[in-house]
Amino acid sequence: MVRAALLLSLAACLAWPAAAEASSPEEAVVARVLEAAVAGAPSAERVVSRSFNIPAIAAFVLGPYWAPASRDEQKDFSALLTQAIARGLTRRPLASGPDVYTVSGMRRLSNGDAVVLTRVKLARGEVANLDWRLRGSPPLVVDVSVDGRSTAVTRRNDYQARIRANGGSVRALTTALRSGAGNDQ
Repeated sequence: MVRAALLLSLAACLAWPAAAEASSPEEAVVARVLEAAVAGAPSAERVVSRSFNIPAIAAFVLGPYWAPASRDEQKDFSALLTQAIARGLTRRPLASGPDVYTVSGMRRLSNGDAVVLTRVKLARGEVANLDWRLRGSPPLVVDVSVDGRSTAVTRRNDYQARIRANGGSVRALTTALRSGAGNDQ
């Protein structure tokens, strides 16, 4: 508990120019998510719930299995997806200190979505290129591409394969996710 409070305090003290000087609402959302990634698990799930369009991501990931799923199955899957995204944000620790990430630009797509381009320094010295796709007003994250690979598409391919292998059962997928199988994305 003390460690979590210390991490939150440390994150608040770090230089986060993109959060303070975000030139767009989309960049502010991305900064908030990256700040949560630095702070760690205690705040990540709450930030994911506020900053990601979980219903849209869940419907995309489940594809043809979304509509026939019961309301309870949709709700259960959405909650597990939120947890999985939060774990993914905090799984690879970010470097500490200023300049942990930089926003290198933003572009608008013809459908109105925005893509915020960032470079993130990981604790082990690696650098990752993250492209954040946001939609709506207020803008919410609908996908993150890591070094050019869409996490939503990767998750969709994995989860739909699991559902097919279990006779089309969304409940079998949520049971596997709850037990920890496949929660590492």
